[in-house]
Amino acid sequence: MLFPVVPTNAANIRAFCEKFDEGFRVEYKSVFDDSVRRALPKIVSSFANSRGGVLIVGVNAQNGVPQNPIEGFEPPAEELPLTVENLCLQGINPPVFPRTTIVASDVAGRVFLVIEVDESWEAPHAIENSRKVYVRTGNAANPYDLAEVDRLISSLNWYGGERNLRLSANECYAWRENDRLKRLPNPAAM
Repeated sequence: MLFPVVPTNAANIRAFCEKFDEGFRVEYKSVFDDSVRRALPKIVSSFANSRGGVLIVGVNAQNGVPQNPIEGFEPPAEELPLTVENLCLQGINPPVFPRTTIVASDVAGRVFLVIEVDESWEAPHAIENSRKVYVRTGNAANPYDLAEVDRLISSLNWYGGERNLRLSANECYAWRENDRLKRLPNPAAM
């Protein structure tokens, strides 16, 4: 993904913001309010339907450029990772389960919510039980009717099959790693 390691502090978030403006794989939101909750399935599915991406909540951006001060937001009382998971489970079909990380700000009572989405092998993902599929183009999530998606995917063929090769390589790595772990001795049986 775009973070070389899981972000653990506000300095990691600020360094990311210095490196990336909003674009094809990055989006910023200043707060986790109702409008962000409603938009979350669209954002997450558009990343999954494209090349993956990251949404950071707690960063104010104007015209796609992060603005100082980068201090996070005041979190609601709810458990944010569970809320994100539920919104994705209920609003995306087939579901997408992003990695969610809460990063403490260096400003008291504030946090950053980092939502990382991988490119999906199960694409296309529609939202809200509709026939709309969102795909990331530039710094926006653009809607396509489900009937257009096959044509779009075929025409893009994501760089001559590179997408399928990349996903297959990731799938093979995961399979090999799982197989390797199965062959390790079980310490409980010793």
